[in-house]
Amino acid sequence: MNKDADIIQKMPHTGAILDKFLSTHKITKSWVARQLNVSHTSVSQYTESASLSSIILWKLSLILNHNFLSELGAQLPVAYKSVREQELENTISDLQKQLEKTQLELSVYQKIVGK
Repeated sequence: MNKDADIIQKMPHTGAILDKFLSTHKITKSWVARQLNVSHTSVSQYTESASLSSIILWKLSLILNHNFLSELGAQLPVAYKSVREQELENTISDLQKQLEKTQLELSVYQKIVGK
């Protein structure tokens, strides 16, 4: 089996992720069906499906207040940083530099005061 086929076989079962989320949060398929304006059977099919369309994942993410697209992306074997992650890393780096500067200033003041 080639590398691409191996990666595809390891693709997360989207329906199982949805089913686990509903179970963990005690959300009924009937409630989800009403929110999506689809039948209970459709939601059951979603939970059994190995993959779901992006529009269904988008709608589910909105009504369940959970980012299924991001959850799938986190499992993708590709290095990637979201814009938010990069912004947070930049903020952390800036704060670390500010802390180092403050510690240096404090050290200088302590030497001047003799403590």
